Amino acid sequence: MSSRTKVFQLLTSGAKFDKGRFRRDVEVFHEKNSEAPNAQSVNTADTLMSVRPAVSLDFFATGDAEEEAPGDNTAQTMGEKNIDVVQVVAPPIPTSRRMCDKIRREHQIRIISRDGVTPPPLLLRFADLPVSIPRRFVTNLARRGIVECTPVQMQVIPLLMTKTSGLVCAPTGSGKTVAYLLPILAKLSVEQPSDDAVGLRAAIVVPTRELAVQVERELHFLADSLRFQIMRVDKNKAQAKKQDVMVTTPGRLSEMHSGGKLDLATVLFLVLDETDKLFDPTTNYVAQLEEIFSALKHPDRVVAMFSATVPQAVDQAASRFLPTPSIRVIIGSRVASTTSVTQRLMFVGDERGKVAATRNLIEDGLMPPVLVFVQSVERCEEVFREVGSAHLRVSTMHAGLSNEERSQVVENFRIGNIWVLITTELMARGMDFKNVGTVINFDFPRTPESYVHRVGRAGRAGQKGVAVTFFTVDDKEMLRDIAEIVKRSGGHVEDWMLQLKRPGRKRRKELRNSTPHRKPVSSRAPKEDD
Repeated sequence: MSSRTKVFQLLTSGAKFDKGRFRRDVEVFHEKNSEAPNAQSVNTADTLMSVRPAVSLDFFATGDAEEEAPGDNTAQTMGEKNIDVVQVVAPPIPTSRRMCDKIRREHQIRIISRDGVTPPPLLLRFADLPVSIPRRFVTNLARRGIVECTPVQMQVIPLLMTKTSGLVCAPTGSGKTVAYLLPILAKLSVEQPSDDAVGLRAAIVVPTRELAVQVERELHFLADSLRFQIMRVDKNKAQAKKQDVMVTTPGRLSEMHSGGKLDLATVLFLVLDETDKLFDPTTNYVAQLEEIFSALKHPDRVVAMFSATVPQAVDQAASRFLPTPSIRVIIGSRVASTTSVTQRLMFVGDERGKVAATRNLIEDGLMPPVLVFVQSVERCEEVFREVGSAHLRVSTMHAGLSNEERSQVVENFRIGNIWVLITTELMARGMDFKNVGTVINFDFPRTPESYVHRVGRAGRAGQKGVAVTFFTVDDKEMLRDIAEIVKRSGGHVEDWMLQLKRPGRKRRKELRNSTPHRKPVSSRAPKEDD
């Protein structure tokens, strides 16, 4: 008698089998014998012990699993076909510096360390997270089919797990949100606060309420079945004990702190998402951020900044707020568009030609849903009147709507009740609609960063997309910058576009900080004099 059988008998000694309650199970084991004409009743326990799996399994690790006899045909019971067993071998965990550097080169991961910081080894699979981290994180990601890390996640997750501050630049749709949410939740789960601890432990700051709601949704997904206190974006509640995470805008966080409703002295992790927008000098964000940073008192605080575009001016502004030491992680280029979107530039003559071009694209068959970007609230409504029709589900989204109206529009677009959404830059930042098929830049973007973020709304989560950018003679000053991005992303551009003269630094600044005057697009509007 094999030792495995002895162990089985020892474990089942004295056990009784209720054949009445488990009649159907007993019948399963009797089916083969009942087919014989002179089938005899058999002892249930003997039947159970006689059942052999296709491959002998050593469940108890006794080391004496029986081998199959040479002529055994058990493995061919399913249609008498041989079944090849493929063993999936996980990639080795990169521990050596040489192996990590090789993977970084393959995935265009650049590390810039100005303070002598040595980056930690890479993480290739979520299953390789430290054993001290709750496995529930891995399970929650696997529910979405997320098993392997994207390039930004490979480096940034270990970085934040070691409490290293940094500035991260990675393309749109590359998984930046998970790259900062997972390590923050992981560290908070193993570093529980003391019983008398009061205040917020992690704050995630984004430029718009819509993006805050989206990040909060991802936060709840990752933290599912785990005990985290998450402050809701739309709740203005008083300071709570042992609060964990909050996703909000700079203005709201600053207001809650100055009003005494939130204590930032206990914040361990501060994340700025869409950093280039938050450091935009034309907004009030910088002043609000200065107030927020001045309230941080935790001695071990970690500051992480994320964006798809990090021009030099943003890098310099970020340096003012990043603790020492810190590190830069750049995936690809500082200003690069996603390669999963097919991009093209289309000359449309004048403003009214944009309406005709949009109608033609719709009639020819676009990949829905569609985002149409314009430069102002007034243009949103104007284009809506020209493009909207009874058989086409078209809507608008802009800052002129109330929070409730904007939330409703976002949800309808997400679930497919809206096919074409005409919007301003409000929707260009970080909004993650997994299935956006087409982006139309109705009005030419004023900066390369704006172009990258607009186009990045399509082609997310491994999907493919299309981006069409209209231009007229009035857009020639910015055309070369955008054409170069399109070319680097694999799109076709005419040679003459790459030979246009760039505007000087002063003029470039004027273009960034101003909204160009454009003629009406409506065919019913009176024609303006030149």
